[in-house]
Amino acid sequence: MALLKLSNWPAVIAASNASIVLLPENMKAYYYLAQAQIALHNTADAVVNAKLAHKFCVQEVQTGGKGAGSLGVITELVLKCVKEDWERREEERLRGRKGLLEDVVVALERERDGRIAKLEGEGVEEVVEGLRKEYEGRIEEVRSVFEEAGKVDREGRRRKVPDWVVDDITFSVMVDPVMVRSSAFHAYFLYLVRKVY
Repeated sequence: MALLKLSNWPAVIAASNASIVLLPENMKAYYYLAQAQIALHNTADAVVNAKLAHKFCVQEVQTGGKGAGSLGVITELVLKCVKEDWERREEERLRGRKGLLEDVVVALERERDGRIAKLEGEGVEEVVEGLRKEYEGRIEEVRSVFEEAGKVDREGRRRKVPDWVVDDITFSVMVDPVMVRSSAFHAYFLYLVRKVY
């Protein structure tokens, strides 16, 4: 805990991993490990370890242990890790799309320059001007297609996942969410899922 307060993330990771080796189902070690990893922006590993902390906490609650007091805090950490991992993947997606657009534009420009380099003879200036206009139109069309498809946005807009879309049990984005009228049925459903989980 002192290492967390000091923000000594490498030491927290080392101590947590050592604790996990000694006790593989150490809920607190996974919790501390996830906190250090999220602080270092290692979001994918933080999600995995936060989910493991949550899993072991739920198991402790089911067996009558003291995990109930930690469940809320661990759940918040899982949601934070999932959100930051989503944002990291969204940044990568946007960078990749912009890179793809630039690759297509560069390929079109090379093709244009190659066709221009092969031209010889009289009236070349008119043909060159025609090729330049043709390729400017094609490049502009490619850019507008990328924008319309939502793959590249001039503002670098990100897709956002609202909290209600994140499943409370698996902490992943729900594909086909269903709302239930009965809170008793909902509680029973959660019990069954957690029993399997």
